[in-house]
Amino acid sequence: DLYRLKNYKDIFQLGMFETSNDHIKIVEWPELIESKPHNRIDILFQYSKLMNSRKVKIIGFGKWKDYKFHEI
Repeated sequence: DLYRLKNYKDIFQLGMFETSNDHIKIVEWPELIESKPHNRIDILFQYSKLMNSRKVKIIGFGKWKDYKFHEI
């Protein structure tokens, strides 16, 4: 959860992208990350018109670009 961090320097000090590529990292509030990993999956939650539901949009980048997420 990056919500409480103030700037990119704070994120860099966490070292969250220094670990192996064999790990899954789930980041809430990623807007502060200036240089996002090339191979990643973005999951966007949007409010819908219904009070108790959300729309989910899944977008792949890098090696995930052509993956058919809508078939999951």
